[in-house]
Formats: sequence, structure tokens, C-alpha cells
Amino acid sequence: APDLVIFIDIPVEESQRRLAKRTSATNTKNDRMENENQQFHERVRQGYLMQARENPKGWLVLDGMQTPE
Repeated sequence: APDLVIFIDIPVEESQRRLAKRTSATNTKNDRMENENQQFHERVRQGYLMQARENPKGWLVLDGMQTPE
């Protein structure tokens, strides 16, 4: 098991907006996971957040809506 898991958390809507921007700018296609629906991605996100709540010493959750700085 890792000593620390770093999870950069952003809302699903924002991740989909960023993905659309990236695929448009790079003319790439989404992979199988990226093509899953919004509910799937929200369940995955909530699963990671639950793991972080259950093991706060092993997880660092960062707000992905902040600037990189």
C-alpha cells in the first residue's frame, strides 16, 4: 500500500468541461472510461472521497478548482 494517496478533486462537470476542451484542442478521441456517463464518474469520485474520509492519514485531498500555485 502507498504511504500517501494524493487525490486532486474536481466536480464531474468541471472534469467533463476540461476533457471537452482538451479533445477539441488536440483533436483526440475519448477513451472507454472517458466515454462513461456523468453518474458513473460521480460514483467513482464519491468512492475516492469515501476512502479519503476513512483513512485521512493516508490520503491528501486537494481542491482541483484552485490555481496550480
